Amino acid sequence: MWRDARGYAALTWRSLRRSHDPLRRRVDRVEGTLAVAVAVLLVALLPLAVWLGALVGDQQTAIAHQQARDFRQVTATTAADSAADSVSPDPTPVATVESAPAHWEWAGVTHRADVAVDPGTRAGTEVQIWVDPDGDLASRPISPSDAATSGIFVAVFTWVSGALVAFTGFLAARGVLNRRRDREWSREIREFLGTATSY
Repeated sequence: MWRDARGYAALTWRSLRRSHDPLRRRVDRVEGTLAVAVAVLLVALLPLAVWLGALVGDQQTAIAHQQARDFRQVTATTAADSAADSVSPDPTPVATVESAPAHWEWAGVTHRADVAVDPGTRAGTEVQIWVDPDGDLASRPISPSDAATSGIFVAVFTWVSGALVAFTGFLAARGVLNRRRDREWSREIREFLGTATSY
């Protein structure tokens, strides 16, 4: 892939420098212009991807700080033995998650829910869980590293997606231009040789 990219870059550079080459056709100029446009687009996508990644990272960091401030860990007590819940749609489970009904106290109120536990957890086992400001069961708060990872993922995904779309569009346009280039060469060869044979 990188070898093809270097070849396109060299071809584009030669096409731009040979503006008066009699063998350089209009389709060649269009192809060179498209190649330059793709290169410019890829460069322009970099700051956009970085900006989106930073935006998402900042949003996730704000959520992480809010959750760290509002969420609390409490001790819950299981009310029954744990049970395995399959997370695979296949008949043969490839992964299971253990859960058990549990209860805990928050602000003088007893809360109940199914909580994730280690395999084989027995009734009456104390487990640490996270709760929101109302005392309801919550997920583990987002960590600063999770927030940073989300921003990096969005930045990379944005640039790669844009590059794939641009490169796919260029290849499609190049296929159309190649067919047109072949027709023009065949027509001019026939005119030059004075024959209907296509080359």
